[in-house]
Amino acid sequence: MMQNKVEGRTKGRKKMAQGVRRSRVLEARNKRAVMYDEGNQYVLLEPGQDERFVTKEELRDVLHHVLDTWEGQLPADLDSMDSLEDCVDYLVDSVCEINLNHDLGALQWYSVRLDS
Repeated sequence: MMQNKVEGRTKGRKKMAQGVRRSRVLEARNKRAVMYDEGNQYVLLEPGQDERFVTKEELRDVLHHVLDTWEGQLPADLDSMDSLEDCVDYLVDSVCEINLNHDLGALQWYSVRLDS
């Protein structure tokens, strides 16, 4: 009987220790999320211009403008999409470069993490 009580206490202490470890891991993740603005900042490289830091919404606006003023047929991977918004979503989430019309070069963007 005494051994069962001891085993029960040991199991209870292990569970408490695991819970404390989990909460410390979650706390560390939360601190990291606050310290870095993950996935919302990009560096944008446009032909003939200096690099600049933009938010995700600013990047979306630039890409929307580029596609909206595109002369001729869009590239094959974009041409098959239903809307301009779908194209912008695809570019932001899956690509980091689009070649511009008339040999103007390429528009490039890269996700960056900035210290807060």
